[in-house]
Amino acid sequence: MRAVGRSMRHLRQPALLPGEHVRPEAPAANCVIDRAIGTLAGVPPTRRRQDVSWLSTVVPDLQILLEIGHATRGMSVTARGGHLIVARTDEHGADPRFRLTPLGAGAYGLSLYRRQRWEPLPYQGTLQELAVTMNNDLGAWADHWS
Repeated sequence: MRAVGRSMRHLRQPALLPGEHVRPEAPAANCVIDRAIGTLAGVPPTRRRQDVSWLSTVVPDLQILLEIGHATRGMSVTARGGHLIVARTDEHGADPRFRLTPLGAGAYGLSLYRRQRWEPLPYQGTLQELAVTMNNDLGAWADHWS
């Protein structure tokens, strides 16, 4: 038996453009069309660094906290790359010892500079708590090495 109606052969096909040998195909019904804007469809947006322009305002506070402690007395604090770098300066120049990374809500994470890289430590807290930690638990790293 023959089906009533027209078959796919009888539908009008789009004309070929000059120089083309293949007829264009319509997208499949189950095909998902990405409606991305720009040239990088499907690539997730980059993570933006959080704004840390305020970080230099807490440098004097941390500097005072370090001067109170015995092991951290004489250390310097600089804001660099979104972190607070605590270093000891001697005749050879600055020697970074600790890095405080803002975590949000007044909390910071603590890292130790060891073997030419930063190693995260399991300490986090306020500036005051971490200054006490650097003096007590990590006093050997903060003290003079000469």
